[in-house]
Amino acid sequence: GIVAGAGQLNINAGTTVTATTATIATAANTMFLPISSGIGNLASGMQVTVSGGVVTPGSTIASVVSTAPTFTTTSASSTGTGVIPFPALRSGSGRSFEVSERFLAGLEKSGQLTSVVRKGWVSADPMEDGGLQFDNGLGGCALLELFVATKDQRYLDGARKAADWAASAPVVPNWNYNSFSLQLLAQAYQATHEERYLVAARRKFLMGVQPGQLVEGPRAGRWADAHNARPAYHYIMVRALASLVAVLPKDDAERPALLACLRLALRARNPEFTSKGIMNIDSSIEALVAVENLPAAIREELGPCDITEALDVLERHVADGVMRRKSSAGPEACALLLERAVRRIK
Repeated sequence: GIVAGAGQLNINAGTTVTATTATIATAANTMFLPISSGIGNLASGMQVTVSGGVVTPGSTIASVVSTAPTFTTTSASSTGTGVIPFPALRSGSGRSFEVSERFLAGLEKSGQLTSVVRKGWVSADPMEDGGLQFDNGLGGCALLELFVATKDQRYLDGARKAADWAASAPVVPNWNYNSFSLQLLAQAYQATHEERYLVAARRKFLMGVQPGQLVEGPRAGRWADAHNARPAYHYIMVRALASLVAVLPKDDAERPALLACLRLALRARNPEFTSKGIMNIDSSIEALVAVENLPAAIREELGPCDITEALDVLERHVADGVMRRKSSAGPEACALLLERAVRRIK
């Protein structure tokens, strides 16, 4: 069960934990993670079972997982194009509602609102700024993860439609928007082995992500424009690059360029976690865990990139926040760190 000692709590394999905080420890490091951080009113009744390095959710989490994808696939079917849309909401408070209102007001002013919004969902990107690639990419990747976990064909069908839309979406000036489609297409290829998704992913990389990266000078590895040079967007693109390098054949002509792009991006930012401090949490955790989980052969090709060092800093920061009852990371980032801690036990 749960063993306390020397200021640590160890969760042994096979232990079921019911709490808002799960603790996993090794001899060298203790990891505190909030199971319900950022999931609203689901703070009570959460359960996870740690067994053989696998974290299995309890019934409360499982009920959310079973409901959310149905909502996602239903909203996508209402668009008629397969794209996973975002809701056309015009009331509420917070940054998301402000962005939505500004976008919808612009459509209304240009007379495009009725042609873009279908059944309450924004289902097209008339200004072709790429914003819808963000929603579609995240939603499509979530459906692919669910398919891998459940083998439910509905999720793969929905993800395929989202990937088809991503493949047809134009490359836009905002590099990180392109990277959301890149990630979805790479993961769609991994799930289906359909060559068209790999072809589209390669094109997104060559035309929509790589060209924006600086390759020399003091800022080498960062993206040239001020917006995409921000840490959050930097690591969003790192995450997409990791998805592509995981599936690109070893003999692919573009593989050296992809490895160089990812290597530069990692070396540009990772050392700053230990030398300057934490600049971003969620995006960096998601991206760095993806890179850390790449096959050893690919990690060797990348060479030293301070991946483990950066993740250790982030993990300690999240642990400190939990102990202070001040959550500093979202649910996905926390779950990834929890899985990382479990792997250390094995």
